[in-house]
Amino acid sequence: MKADEMTPKGLVESLNKEFSGKLKDIRIETFKSGLKKTEYSHVWVTIDRKDYKALVKHLFTLDKYPHFLVSSGYDLGDTINI
Repeated sequence: MKADEMTPKGLVESLNKEFSGKLKDIRIETFKSGLKKTEYSHVWVTIDRKDYKALVKHLFTLDKYPHFLVSSGYDLGDTINI
């Protein structure tokens, strides 16, 4: 990892700061996979539907050349789990 890359913990801190009081749940799940047991992390966020677009826009401000791989979620009515 490059020194300027954001860690999962850094992402959680950024989201907590930007969306203070708006996040219903946020957590990091870390696991190892493959022959080399490479460590991967997933950041799971639950936020109100009305704040979803703002959260995605915020993600694109975190890097000079953002690369957004995937966002999947469960629409639970008033909230969306991402």
